[in-house]
Amino acid sequence: MATRYAVGSGNWSNTSSVWSDTDGGSPGSYVPVDNDTVVICAGVSVKMDVDQSGFANGIAGLTIRGGATPGMLY
Repeated sequence: MATRYAVGSGNWSNTSSVWSDTDGGSPGSYVPVDNDTVVICAGVSVKMDVDQSGFANGIAGLTIRGGATPGMLY
């Protein structure tokens, strides 16, 4: 179990420009997997393009941060 931060907009499956291991960190982390917690930072839009139906438990938690431009999952 880990926390993954969406720090750049793009597809959920994009490891090079969307996901970080740290809040506000540089992208380049792994895509969230079963039991991970996800935080979508303000101003970041993430398109769900991954089938998670095979996950045993699913995502442990999801936070979408607000702000002048709130984060978005679509």
